[in-house]
Amino acid sequence: MMLVYQLKVGVLLLAFYLLFRLLLSRDTFHRLNRLTLLSMVALSLVLPWVQLSVERPSAVARSVVMVEGLLVSGVSGAAPESFSSASVAHWCFWLYYAGLLFFALREAWSLWQLRRMIGRAELAEEREGVRIYVADGDEAPFSWFRCVVLSRNDYEQGPRAILTHELAHVRCRHSLDVLLMNVLTIFQWWNPAAWLLRRELQQVHEFEADEAVLREGVDARQYQLLLIRKAVGDRLFTMANNLSQRALRQRIRMMSARRSAPVASLKLLLVVPVALLAVLAFAQPAVKKVAAQVESESRQALSEAIHEVAAVRKSEPSRQEPQPKRAEPKAPAAAGQQSYDVVEQMPEFPGGPKALMTYFATHVVYPQDAEEQGLQGRVVVTFIVNEDGSVSDAKVMRSISPSLDAEALRLVDEMPKWEPGVQSGKKVRVKFTVPITFRLMGEPTEPSASSASDAQDEASSLEVSSLASLPKTAYVIDGLRIPDDLSIDDLLQVADIASISVHKDAATLREYKAEGKTGIIYIHTKRVEK
Repeated sequence: MMLVYQLKVGVLLLAFYLLFRLLLSRDTFHRLNRLTLLSMVALSLVLPWVQLSVERPSAVARSVVMVEGLLVSGVSGAAPESFSSASVAHWCFWLYYAGLLFFALREAWSLWQLRRMIGRAELAEEREGVRIYVADGDEAPFSWFRCVVLSRNDYEQGPRAILTHELAHVRCRHSLDVLLMNVLTIFQWWNPAAWLLRRELQQVHEFEADEAVLREGVDARQYQLLLIRKAVGDRLFTMANNLSQRALRQRIRMMSARRSAPVASLKLLLVVPVALLAVLAFAQPAVKKVAAQVESESRQALSEAIHEVAAVRKSEPSRQEPQPKRAEPKAPAAAGQQSYDVVEQMPEFPGGPKALMTYFATHVVYPQDAEEQGLQGRVVVTFIVNEDGSVSDAKVMRSISPSLDAEALRLVDEMPKWEPGVQSGKKVRVKFTVPITFRLMGEPTEPSASSASDAQDEASSLEVSSLASLPKTAYVIDGLRIPDDLSIDDLLQVADIASISVHKDAATLREYKAEGKTGIIYIHTKRVEK
């Protein structure tokens, strides 16, 4: 019977997940851990079919019989009047198969998008039987069986570690594992353990790929910086191996972790008693009777459900599900006019962020109509810093009023030349965003922080360089604990910061493993906020 079988599979997946999470997940035997996870999934699917008869059931076996007895009573008992002629089994199967259909369609949609992306990408080269495609736009790198897809920027100017990482996924055949786990989560959509096991397996995939990158001679510190820089804004597919940032903190820790001792692999033997306990728990004569009774109910329920669906389809006009909206692709920039969001060396106002705020304060002319109406707040302006340091293409991204918007644009347009951004040793055009905050003080005033939150944002733009000089302070960016040997200046640009907060309580220090530090500076970026 399908429902009883799925319940047993779910219990086994939960037991194996707890075993792996508590005892095996911190070991550095990445390939062995991958095989262990796949073996746990296989055992969870096979063990419920093992039939073992015992004369005196154990305490665990009696508990299983009790649970199945409750299931039988729920199936065979009289249904409430509000359910009309449908039994409890009808509703259980309706809910289960509705969820199964939903997640199957979701995975099919993801697979279709994946194939569509590969079909639209340009074949750049073929290396050792692996086809490498280049896609326009800012797509996250991913691999699917013998295909690797990179954005044009990553392929032409990105570090070689990105391609090495994706080729490692292909060589290790991680796509087969991903496909298997996605099918498992379709049938076990209701079971959190199935989703958690899939996440653990994907994390082990990343550990294997990271290890392959470091074996190729890539500098570990530079590779960690690359991972952090790509941690925000990537568009990922559930059906593919991505350069994923889901467990970035664990990946960085695993790269610098000491190799596990060989004797630690003996912990894998604990899978055997868990499997034997499961066989003993399921070895009940009543199981066949319970399964037959529930199966009879399920067949009847499924048959009625199919007839009901057929009747509804005949009586209702067909409706097509709305397609999810996709972002409009940007028109390709003219030759020599490509602009970047992030480069190796970001543009800088002469004198730094504080000099930029001083420029705004000394050059602002508060509009008379805005002063009379008491208008104040923050205008966010985005613009392009060209190769020669000049500013162009200024646009208001967050508006207050036409007069304040015009004053903000005037301030930006009249700025002196910046130090241009640099990518691969060449000066390039870079998109930059800056907040300009207006506040009335009773007389025409200079722009300043208009509220506590604005003051926090202002501080994030002015003082990020001084934060890096605090050796006793730990840093957390969007929930990610930054290793002490990495510099904040290498990871963030001032325009990317939305807010900064300071935490000194012991619970937060323990949560981010920052004991011995005077406090934690938590930085929340605008990209995550968006």
